[in-house]
Amino acid sequence: MHIFLTAILLGLGAAVPIGPVNIEMMRRTLSFGGMNGMMIGIGASCADMTYITLLVSGTLLFLTNVIVLKVIGVLGAFILAWFGYKSFVSHPQVEMQHLKKQSLSKTFLVGYLMTLFNPMTVLFWASISSQVVSMAVGKNNGIIFAALGVIVGTMSWNIFLNYLLHKIRYKISEKIMRIFNVSGGIILIVFAIVGLIRAFG
Repeated sequence: MHIFLTAILLGLGAAVPIGPVNIEMMRRTLSFGGMNGMMIGIGASCADMTYITLLVSGTLLFLTNVIVLKVIGVLGAFILAWFGYKSFVSHPQVEMQHLKKQSLSKTFLVGYLMTLFNPMTVLFWASISSQVVSMAVGKNNGIIFAALGVIVGTMSWNIFLNYLLHKIRYKISEKIMRIFNVSGGIILIVFAIVGLIRAFG
């Protein structure tokens, strides 16, 4: 139970800070509906699960290599820049028709890749690696409880945020949604620029 509760807090720690994934999840929920936002969040949760699996297996240490971090930083920057650009050119009413035809698996993949190639995600899990390993290794089903706790933590935040956004979505005019799209695009591009600077800094 101690492992499970601690892992829930770690999952919340990874999910709650406002970053590119939360921005994209908010943008999609407000503009295109709660299911699109939820799939972004589920993809992000699975990326966190990938990292905690790599962490406990010891592979995450390899991902903290300077060169590997630079590659992740560049890939992540391009991914964020692309979705930032898409935010600028999107028109909610038109894109809604497109997203209805798009499989939820593609939306899931967006959230997964945005989180997986976010250098801050790597650094977050690397920074707590020793605590997680000591907490899970050597205990019966330790890794299972740690993984379940991360899922519960990240998904609790995703459900809570999407619920709030869903409640206010129909009270927001199309003009406001357009402003939010553009603002979200600017923020994503800023994250992309910062990621490039850090990768080559």
